[in-house]
Amino acid sequence: MQELQKHKWTDTRKRGIDEIYGPDRLLTEIMLYIVSGSFATSLWPYAGFMLEPFSIPEGRTIDVPFGFSGYPDPLNAPPPRHLVERSRTRIVQWEVAGTGGHFPFLEHPDRFVASFRRFAASL
Repeated sequence: MQELQKHKWTDTRKRGIDEIYGPDRLLTEIMLYIVSGSFATSLWPYAGFMLEPFSIPEGRTIDVPFGFSGYPDPLNAPPPRHLVERSRTRIVQWEVAGTGGHFPFLEHPDRFVASFRRFAASL
């Protein structure tokens, strides 16, 4: 667990930062935020979570097909399914991976895409 905390946005328990991203990929991702000027706007949801509840009003539900793919992200842990079931009436897919971090599409792109495709195929 100590290693996971070293880089809170990446799961480094089984692979190091260089193995997960490589220096070119990591620099490219960082530069996309800086050059496009989108770093500040990428933080807006986190600021919003501090100001408003991250949920829908009690008693209301989301009634369209819902798929969830979670990763052991120490910054934003996957919620327990029973809590999600309170507001989502049509959970058609629920997956929680054993590895991965805050950016699963970068750490495990094949797994991330496969999960998305499974959800899309279920519709």
